[in-house]
Amino acid sequence: MSPLFVTAESRERPAPGDPAANRVVADRLLRLAGRVEDFLDGATETLCFEEYDALRETETKLRAFANLLVTRDTDHFLRDELSVASEVLEHLRDRLG
Repeated sequence: MSPLFVTAESRERPAPGDPAANRVVADRLLRLAGRVEDFLDGATETLCFEEYDALRETETKLRAFANLLVTRDTDHFLRDELSVASEVLEHLRDRLG
C-alpha cells in the first residue's frame, strides 16, 4: 500500500480473512439486511412483484454472505445450504405434482 493511503484506521484494521475482520463485515451485511427487511415490511403493498423479489433476494444474499463469513466450517455450511435448497425444491415438486 502506498504511504499516501495509510491511515490510522487502515493500520488498526485487521487483515482480510482475519476472524475479527470477517465479523466486522458480517455485522455490516446483517445491518443492511435488516434495513432491507424493514423497508420491505413497510413497502410490500406498493412494490411490484419484481421489485419485491429483487429486494427479498438481496436480503437473503446479505444474510447468507454474513453467515458464510463467520462460519468455522465452510464446507459444512455449504453442504447444509445445498441440502435445505434440495429439500425445498423436492417438497414443491411433490406438492405441485
